[in-house]
Amino acid sequence: YLKGQYVSAHGDVISHVNISSVHVTDGGTYTCSGENSAGRVVHSARLNVYGPPHVRDMGQVSAVAGQTFSVTCPASGYPIHKIIWKKVSTLLCHLIQPPRLHNMEERWSFVCQPATVNEVHTNGTLVVEQVTREADKGQYSCTASTKGGHSDTQTPHRQSHGKVRLCWQWPPVLQPFHFEEKLQAGDRAGVTCLVSKGDPPITFTWEKDGRSVEEVEGVSVSSMNHFSSSLMISRLTASHTGHYTCQSCQPLGTGRSLRCPRCLWYAYMPSPTTTTTTTYH
Repeated sequence: YLKGQYVSAHGDVISHVNISSVHVTDGGTYTCSGENSAGRVVHSARLNVYGPPHVRDMGQVSAVAGQTFSVTCPASGYPIHKIIWKKVSTLLCHLIQPPRLHNMEERWSFVCQPATVNEVHTNGTLVVEQVTREADKGQYSCTASTKGGHSDTQTPHRQSHGKVRLCWQWPPVLQPFHFEEKLQAGDRAGVTCLVSKGDPPITFTWEKDGRSVEEVEGVSVSSMNHFSSSLMISRLTASHTGHYTCQSCQPLGTGRSLRCPRCLWYAYMPSPTTTTTTTYH
């Protein structure tokens, strides 16, 4: 693979990826993303390479209780006739491509046995809704098949298998927190954000009125353990009035993606009162 990018004479950023010697294992879905301060755009396209099927190793992924879980079968080879998902020895769903159709993006049908909430999308993605620990944890495998030819003995399909292990995480749940009602300018104030339920690792972030508290003068954040985070205001002023939000996140799978189900809690900081002393002579 050779990747590169440059800026054109018109100010456009051009990015490219070149494959000098294509193999069957290079087939699959490629995604390009562009990002700036205004947002992010993504485009994906599939590269089909003629050859026997191949399924890449999917490693280990994590799911959150009660959420929707999805995983794509990373199959290459072309044409692919069938994709089958299994959990241990149980057939979940399979995709069947009608004869004479060789585009993985078009006119696939899927069958689920037994009838469950499992679903397979047209790109070979298995979707499980409302994940439960007892029913859905374990090892899954997907098989990509292509017809290897026809004969009197009915030449079997050539197949390639890939496995993925679905691990488990309970989503974080936060305990409510509140600021004291009667606060005066110059006082110290603080609250603690505690995760009462949920599996580690957990990451905490704090915001004031939608901004990171790192931008607010006189506010500090500390953590004594893996399940709590404390916010402290060293000297109250009127500028500290506002809504403070604690958010806890669990990283799922690999990479930098974070999922934050049911993990927000906020409290309002009232404007501190000012005490005035008048002396009469």
